Amino acid sequence: MNRILQQLPVLLISLSLLVLASATSGCKFYEEGPGLSFTGRASRVENTWKVASFSRNNINITLQYDYQYVTFDKGGSYTLTTLDAVAGSKPDEVKATWLLVTADKQIQLKFADDTVVGQSLLYMDILRLTNKEMKLSYILNGDDYVMVLGPK
Repeated sequence: MNRILQQLPVLLISLSLLVLASATSGCKFYEEGPGLSFTGRASRVENTWKVASFSRNNINITLQYDYQYVTFDKGGSYTLTTLDAVAGSKPDEVKATWLLVTADKQIQLKFADDTVVGQSLLYMDILRLTNKEMKLSYILNGDDYVMVLGPK
């Protein structure tokens, strides 16, 4: 009995390392990670984000979106804000609602009508979702878009 008590700390440490290794080496939920997060998925989406990089059909178009940022509110509101280069002018805003769908692997944007993107629903695949980065991809009018967002 005394010998078992002496080996107990070693057994507990070994078991803890085994559990930790299996938890972090499993497949990632999103294609590009993270492997482990203690923050809920919706909480990581909820933020005001700026465009860090944006491409259409593998062509970098980031400069066209330098004056835009997007806000995903906790209540499901989405706002795309475009700042005008003219000082003192009111920013242009596009509103929608957002929802995590497809087992939290996509963000659904629902617009009031189809005038914004040519359809009332837009589904964006989540490739990476951390507190400091969200990488999304979607297809719109036959074009492939990849957008990386960082906190504003």
